[in-house]
Amino acid sequence: MIRYLIKIILFFFDQISQKKILFILKKKFKNNIGLAIDVGAHHGETVSFLIKNFKFSAIYAFEPNFESYKILKKKIDSLDENIILINKGVGIRNEKKFLIESTDSTSATYCDFNRNSAYLKRKKLFFNFKVNKKQETQLLNLSTFIKKNKIKKIDYLKIDTEGYELNVLKGLNKHIKNIRLIHFEHHYDDMYKKKYTFHDIHNYLSKNDFRKIYKLKMFFRKSFEYIYLNNNFFKKNN
Repeated sequence: MIRYLIKIILFFFDQISQKKILFILKKKFKNNIGLAIDVGAHHGETVSFLIKNFKFSAIYAFEPNFESYKILKKKIDSLDENIILINKGVGIRNEKKFLIESTDSTSATYCDFNRNSAYLKRKKLFFNFKVNKKQETQLLNLSTFIKKNKIKKIDYLKIDTEGYELNVLKGLNKHIKNIRLIHFEHHYDDMYKKKYTFHDIHNYLSKNDFRKIYKLKMFFRKSFEYIYLNNNFFKKNN
């Protein structure tokens, strides 16, 4: 009963957070979000959010976890021919890599879990959280994907990869210059062995002429959502 109540409370506050994110995106994109890439699509939460609130030219959604991908495909596949679902992960290079799964499908990660993490122990206590198994998946980098699909510009890139966000960004290489807005989640807890900090992400984006325009703390979690805007694009189009 307590676990169920906590999930309901989290869902309620996440809806509030989503409205705040929507306000920022509407301010930048009006009603047309253009071409979007969703890395870590899970069960289609972000794709559904985009469909509901924006017009778009195309959405590419990446989800490496096979079970999550099946749910994503069942939920989204027939809605629009311009929504392309891809059962692969995204990283620095094209390679095979094990995805570590758990009883919470939203926590699947390419990082190792820190078994001594106090945060992980609390999740075990309140949610019966357990690390299950490894699943071999195919990783690709977005630079290769962009060239192969002849994508000139990405208006919106969302990244939610449970401690693998910097790897996704580095896999863009020079194509990071062609992205208008990047929206990502960052964990400040020590549950994942990320091997990087938020400052590493911030410095990488700053060097590529992005600036932070929004920061949102996720309720009851040591996680934040960030939105960064491409300064060069902003100067040319605003």
